[in-house]
Amino acid sequence: MDPKKKRRLVWVGWLLVAGLLWWSWCWGWWGNDNLFLQYLFHCKYPPLSEETRYPASVDVLVSECVDAHLEDISPNGRYLIVSYPGTEFPTQPLGAYLYDLQSKELKPVNGIDAGDFSPRFVTDDWLLEIRREPYRIKWEETKLALVNPRNGRRLVLNRVPMSPNHEIESGMLQFFHTAEQVYVLELGLAVALAPNFVEHPEANFVLGRQFDGPTDMERIRKILDENGIPYQVQVPYAYPPTSYGEDLSRNRLFKYYFGIYLVSNNEMVFPALVEVYLSSNFRDAGWAYEDRGVILDGGQTYLIGGGDSISCCGPKWFPVARPILLLKVPKEYLSPELRQQEEMHEAWEQTAKALAAVVFWVGWMALAWVCATLFGWRDQVQGWRKRKQ
Repeated sequence: MDPKKKRRLVWVGWLLVAGLLWWSWCWGWWGNDNLFLQYLFHCKYPPLSEETRYPASVDVLVSECVDAHLEDISPNGRYLIVSYPGTEFPTQPLGAYLYDLQSKELKPVNGIDAGDFSPRFVTDDWLLEIRREPYRIKWEETKLALVNPRNGRRLVLNRVPMSPNHEIESGMLQFFHTAEQVYVLELGLAVALAPNFVEHPEANFVLGRQFDGPTDMERIRKILDENGIPYQVQVPYAYPPTSYGEDLSRNRLFKYYFGIYLVSNNEMVFPALVEVYLSSNFRDAGWAYEDRGVILDGGQTYLIGGGDSISCCGPKWFPVARPILLLKVPKEYLSPELRQQEEMHEAWEQTAKALAAVVFWVGWMALAWVCATLFGWRDQVQGWRKRKQ
């Protein structure tokens, strides 16, 4: 064999070996939980293959390619607020984005960004935005407003004056007594929305002093309880259900606690910790729209040090992004419409896997031909056939 041709075949052979290894990893046939491979091949794979690297019990909602960080989930589970830091993976501009679980669309939030404090859902249609000027952390200098993430409409919230000792002037809580709905947020704030609050923004108020999380939240709840004001606690995804005595479930058909259970007889219909990889790298965030399942947040980890995206100490080198997943409820518990959507999705996924297998075997056959040519196997086979004839 000509030496130049042999060198070319050697290079082709090694490229085929590397390509087959990469292709098989892309489709989840090996190395799923290897952080080095996740970092090395971050977003360097066919888009159709991302979901196949995870168990069949989950769907990918927001791809790891955009390095999404889940900020909050709407009370009905339809909308997700995600932010992009724009530093390690600058694939998206800095800011907040809205993911619609119904339409599966990811769009920038109109009129709001992630800011110093992450936006929080007050209702399914309105977010609480907390803005402050750089290097100004006084409560009095903080701007609070309700923002509609779809059209950008902003409603400035009026403050109820509160002393550093959490004392309130007599009569200032009248706006909370006359409010149509009062929401208590984990930031340590209470938001009172008047009847027809969109048309009457002057009647919407916020009660709070600092952002001391659970401590201020309990103080606010105590004030409301002592004054006989009914309220609803909006617990964010980042806190476990036991933090405020709230159940992560909707208390209808299913509940979630290290698995998906039927409320009627407490029977586990689907375990959440079906895979060690899921249980150790993802955390439950809340129920999805129409009780489709539980949203799992992967956050961000690091190849060296750091642990995860909320670690504050130690080095953080080589970030590895993860997607936002949906741990699905079994099909037999879904509505007919959702069941049909799930069956179509499964058919699409099986078709993609079949095509991936075809590509793999074509590549394997090409590699076998190269090896047969390099090592003279073809000539040996042809000689054997001639002798046999």
